[in-house]
Amino acid sequence: MDTQCSKCGATGNIGWDCVRDKPKRLCRDCAKEVQRASYYRNRKKNIRKQILRDHKITEPELQSLEELSQGVCMICKEPPQSKPLCVDHDHNTGQVRGLLCNRCNTGLGYFKDNPELFERAISYLRKG
Repeated sequence: MDTQCSKCGATGNIGWDCVRDKPKRLCRDCAKEVQRASYYRNRKKNIRKQILRDHKITEPELQSLEELSQGVCMICKEPPQSKPLCVDHDHNTGQVRGLLCNRCNTGLGYFKDNPELFERAISYLRKG
């Protein structure tokens, strides 16, 4: 039985690499490196799948939202800063409303999606 890592040749703490198509024996460090590379390689695809699953929408529906927003927030019309645009939805019905930047999406959450609170905030801001 071979107890050497097939990548770096180290001996000891050897396990199976489950990430690759063909099983290989890897040491703990090499296995972590392979997993990390696979995670970052597939991260965008996995995030997109998670969005579709969480919001119960299809890929064409998400593409339609992306075309509608043209890469900017549907409220402030600015491109996202550090995070991708968020899928905004009504918390009561679950219906998707559009794509928002993190700031606008969080703001809606703080106002509890309540139009009366927004109207009071607008009135307050206009009073100056």
